[in-house]
Amino acid sequence: MKFIQSLSFKIASVFIIIIAFLVLTLFFYNIYSMNILRKQVAQSYINMLPRLVEKMDDSLDVVRNYLIRTFSNNIDNADFISFYNSPKDSTEYHFSATKISRKFNSDINFFYIVDTLFVYSQKSDEIISFSLDGNRQYLADGRICYIDKNEEIKKILNKVESHGEKVNGEWQVRRLGEEYGLVNMFDDRTGGYIGAWVDIKKLLATDNLNDMGIEGNTILVSKDGHVLYSTDSKKPASDMVENNTFKLESGWQTIRDTIGGRNYLVITCKSDKSDIFIVKAVEEAAILSKLLVFQRMLFIIPIGMIVIIIIYFVFIKRILFKPMKQLMDGMKSIIGGNLNVELEEKGSREFLFLIRTFNDMISQINKLVIDVYEERLISQNAELEAKKAELGYLQLQINPHFFSNSLNIIYSLAALKDYGTIQKMSLLLSNYFRYLTQAGKKLTELRTEIALISNYLEIQKLRFTKKLTYTVSIPEKYLSYVFPALSIQPFVENSIVHGFKRGSAVLNVIIEAWADSVDPENYFVVEVNDNGGGFLQEDINNLMCDDYTGRDEARHIGIWNVRNRLRITYGELAEIRIGNNRDGGAAVKVRLPINSQAEESECIV
Repeated sequence: MKFIQSLSFKIASVFIIIIAFLVLTLFFYNIYSMNILRKQVAQSYINMLPRLVEKMDDSLDVVRNYLIRTFSNNIDNADFISFYNSPKDSTEYHFSATKISRKFNSDINFFYIVDTLFVYSQKSDEIISFSLDGNRQYLADGRICYIDKNEEIKKILNKVESHGEKVNGEWQVRRLGEEYGLVNMFDDRTGGYIGAWVDIKKLLATDNLNDMGIEGNTILVSKDGHVLYSTDSKKPASDMVENNTFKLESGWQTIRDTIGGRNYLVITCKSDKSDIFIVKAVEEAAILSKLLVFQRMLFIIPIGMIVIIIIYFVFIKRILFKPMKQLMDGMKSIIGGNLNVELEEKGSREFLFLIRTFNDMISQINKLVIDVYEERLISQNAELEAKKAELGYLQLQINPHFFSNSLNIIYSLAALKDYGTIQKMSLLLSNYFRYLTQAGKKLTELRTEIALISNYLEIQKLRFTKKLTYTVSIPEKYLSYVFPALSIQPFVENSIVHGFKRGSAVLNVIIEAWADSVDPENYFVVEVNDNGGGFLQEDINNLMCDDYTGRDEARHIGIWNVRNRLRITYGELAEIRIGNNRDGGAAVKVRLPINSQAEESECIV
C-alpha cells in the first residue's frame, strides 16, 4: 500500500498509461490504414480489370466478325465450294486450296491474337490452315513444343460431330496440344467448317494492371474453375483457384493460401464474349509494404519509450528522490529526538542549499544546547546570563514541524511536476532560514523583520491555498527603525497557528505601524491582528500578568519569549498589549522606542 501511494509508483503508472495509449493508437491506426489501402487497391483493380476484359472482348469480336464475313461469303464462293466438294486429287481441289491458303496468309496478319485460321472439308476430311508460328507452340514456362495443329483441330471437329454439338459461332475453351486456347467455328452447311484458333496467352498482351506499382498475378479461368493460363511462376494463386479456395464471381475478396500461409487480394471479372474469368491475385504483403514504416513503429516506439523511462527514472531518482529522501530521513530523526544528524551535501542547487541549511541548523542547535548546559553547570546563580543564553537558543530555534511541512509541500509539488512553485518555495525557505541563522545578532531593522514575515506568510499561503490573505501597511519612515530581532514574527506565527482553529474560512492577517499617540517623537507602535478566533480570556490574563514566566510553555511560548527579550533589552521602555478585536480575532500591539542605546554593529541588515 505504501508503494502504491509513493511518488515513484505514480510517475511510473503515468508513463505506462501513456505508452499503452500510444501503442494501442498505433496498432489500431495500422489496422485502419491496412483496410483503407486494401480497399483502395481493390477498387483500383475493379475499375481497371473491366477495361482489360473489354479490350479482350473487342479483339475476340473482331476475329468473330471476320469469320462471319468469311462464312457469309463462303456460301456463294466458288473456291470454298470447290474445296468442300471436289475430290482430293482433283485439279479443282488443289487450285481452290491454294487460293484459300493465300487468303488466310494475307488475313491472319491483321489479328495479333489469332494463332491459326482454318477451313475443314467433311467430304475429304482435309484441313487448310495457316499459322504464323507454324507447328510451334510456345508454352507459358518459355519452352517450345511442336504439334500437328491440323490434327489437333480435327480432334476438336470429330468431338463436335460425334457429340452432335451445334456450332453457333461462340468462343469455346478447347485444349490444343499442351495448352488451352479459344476456338470459334461456323458450319457453312455446304460440307465444311471455317474457324479460328486464338492463343489464350496473347489475350493478356493488353494487361497493364501492374502499372499501379504493385506486382500481381493474372489468371485466366474457365467457367468450371479450371486454370487456363497464369502469369504466376510459383503458382500459389493458381493452386488456390484449382482447389476452389474462393468463389469464382465478379468482385473482390480476401483469401489465404493454407499451404504458403500468405494472404491474397483477389479481383475477378467475367468476359462477355467467352466463358472465361479473368482473376487478378495480389499478395497482401506487396500492398502493405507501403505501410512498412508504421508496422516497424509498433515495435520501435515501445522499446524506445521503455529506454526513455529507464533514463528518466534514473535521472529523477538522482536529482529529486534521493536528496528528498535524505532530507525526510533527517527530519524524521529530528522529530524522534536525534540531533546528531549530518546529511551528505550533494544534489541540485536548491536541495544543496536546503541540506546545507539543515546541517547548519542542527550544528547550531547542538552547539547552543551544549552552551546552555555548560552555562547551567558553571553558574546556576547567574540568572541573567542563563536567560540570555536561553534567549539566544530560542531565537535561533527552528520548528522542525514547520520545516517538515515545508518539505512535504515541495514533495507534493514535485509529484505534480510544478517546478515553478518548487523554485519559489525553495527561494522563500532559503531567505527565511538565512534570516534565522543570522538571528543570533541582537538587533534588526523593521524592513528586515517585515521581509522575514512576508517570506513566512508566502510559505504558509502555499500550504493554505485560498484560505490565507495578509496585508502589510508600514510607512517608509518606520522601516529603518532598529529593534531586537524576531520581535514581531512570533505574533504573526501565533495568528497562523491558532487563528485557523476557531477562525473563519479565510484567515486575514494585517500588520500595521504608526506613531505612538502619547509620545510620537520617541515611540512607535507595530500592530498584528487577524480575524481568527482570538485569544482566550485566560490566555490574555496570563500574558498580561507582570509575573508571567511562561508556566505553560506549550502555548504562546513565542509571545513569552518576545516579552522577556524586550524586557532585557529596553526594560520598562517597551510594552506589549494583547487583546481581541470587537469583531473577533486577535490583536497584539508592540510599543517600541525609536532611539535605542544598543550598538549598531550588532544589527542584522
